[in-house]
Amino acid sequence: MLITLIASMFILITIIDFKRKKAKNGTNNVKSTLKLRSKKKAEGIVFGKKGWFQLACSPSSAEGHLAVFGGSGSGKTSALLIPTLRAWQGSAFVVDISGDISANVQKSTKVIFDPENANTTPYDVFYAVDNAPDLDERNNRLKQITFALLPEVLQDNGTSKYYRESAREMLQAGFIAYYDKGLDFVDICKQMTSCSPSLLIDDIRASGNDVAVKLISSLIGIPEGTLSGIKQEADKAISLFATNKKLEKALRRAKKSISPALLEKRSVYIRVADEKLEIFAPLMRLIMTQTFSHLSARPNNANLPILLCLDEFASFGQLEILPALRKLRKKKVRVMLLTQSLADLDLIYGISDRRAMLDNLLYKVVLSASEPETQTYFSKLAGEKTVTRSSVTRGQNGISESKVDIREHAIYPEEFGRLGDNLILFHPAGVERLRKNFYYK
Repeated sequence: MLITLIASMFILITIIDFKRKKAKNGTNNVKSTLKLRSKKKAEGIVFGKKGWFQLACSPSSAEGHLAVFGGSGSGKTSALLIPTLRAWQGSAFVVDISGDISANVQKSTKVIFDPENANTTPYDVFYAVDNAPDLDERNNRLKQITFALLPEVLQDNGTSKYYRESAREMLQAGFIAYYDKGLDFVDICKQMTSCSPSLLIDDIRASGNDVAVKLISSLIGIPEGTLSGIKQEADKAISLFATNKKLEKALRRAKKSISPALLEKRSVYIRVADEKLEIFAPLMRLIMTQTFSHLSARPNNANLPILLCLDEFASFGQLEILPALRKLRKKKVRVMLLTQSLADLDLIYGISDRRAMLDNLLYKVVLSASEPETQTYFSKLAGEKTVTRSSVTRGQNGISESKVDIREHAIYPEEFGRLGDNLILFHPAGVERLRKNFYYK
């Protein structure tokens, strides 16, 4: 009886302290979905430990994307992602680096796509294309594939931009022409890379597909050297799919295959070894682009909550993430971006897009930050606090004491580099210091 009474008192004190800090921040008028739950009742996004017996979490049915920042070994996967996936009430799309996540999340609805496993359930690149409602939409979805394979690059100058855009038109024309002939994705990639530039253009023109012919028309009659450069750019974008034998089995139409539409029933884990991440980046970018597109078309009243967990987010190059963040908020889809620092995002997206991205993330979690700009950003985000300082003066009239209120950082920049087993959570109603919730402890 005494133990139960003590436990109840601790829980009450924790809740009062939690509410007191929210009131101190002066943001009680901001809607927050942050809840305190016991370990057994915690569900949704699980941020960390608060007090003795509570976990701070955001329910699966709530809104709000989040970003998780932390260097290697800081606990992004073990302290936040795995506990969240175990508690999530819905389906999830997960980029699983090295298989650590899927191995520690045991759910019957889980499906794993491993491009290096000969027995993996195949991923159908053309699922959305095959199910397009009309010809125009089918061509739009083929165009989307080419943009995923050849995305915009922040540092493109005039010449490189021309080659990149021309290569994209060449790929789009090829995909449209060869899709009409019944070829699957990998077969089209092999067909295009095996042709010389002039032979590819002749073959597309001979297909009789008006859209494909129109796309390729701008390349007819240009100097041979320029055309070869454009073809090399196109080949580079699809060479992974044309030359990797394992992908012939992993990427194909099949009776039972994986596509973004499967997320309406099952959780999909895309497993890639850490050392192969750069090699398979084009494939990951393609899958994520198709996933964003499918989920953006969900009805606003969808019942099933879906969580997109993008580990090592900056490793996949530029994605159309900003439109996805804006559209998916009302689609019962939440996005979790995991990366090491702001510098990683700036390198891919630029400072202005990164700022816009962070503006669309209601929750930000810092597990560690050693990069100065990241430390400074989050220190400013934490704001300031008023501290009363006392000073004692000895004079002819004796000792006098004075007090003055000064403003100082609520969290100093360097503190983000030595969080240890703690983390800092920024949420709509304030800032919380939590303890990391490692799944194995």
